Amino acid sequence: MGMGKHKRTRKRSGDPEDVPMTPMIDIVFQLLVYFIFTFDPVSVFTQMEIVRPSSDSAAKSDDPPPEMYEFMVQPRLIPLGVDGSQASYSLNGQKSINLEGLEQLISRITPEETITMLCDTRSLHNDLVAALNLCTKHGLSRINVLSTK
Repeated sequence: MGMGKHKRTRKRSGDPEDVPMTPMIDIVFQLLVYFIFTFDPVSVFTQMEIVRPSSDSAAKSDDPPPEMYEFMVQPRLIPLGVDGSQASYSLNGQKSINLEGLEQLISRITPEETITMLCDTRSLHNDLVAALNLCTKHGLSRINVLSTK
């Protein structure tokens, strides 16, 4: 029994195996078609609640128009994180008030009245969000936010 030398070929662990790509491409296209047909875009404009006055309401109404409030979110004089730094607001261009004073004013506003929040470009986003949170807390929804220079 002679043992011949047979050359054995071993697969090295680093050799890539042939992976059939056709089934994977088929699955990808099937998923693509599925997501295209099941995608339901939601239009933002259909979700918005817009109240427009009727043309007759202005002629029939003898009530005075509701008062409009204009709050200004002012830039901080002392930078955020430094002792003494606090948000500063003003109502209808009058004196500067802090967040607690703003809440007292907002608590007296009725939901029918309109609020305009003016933000200085140097004011902090956090200060605006705090003021908007106060409006939400007191049930106010007629709010306009504008940016000033």
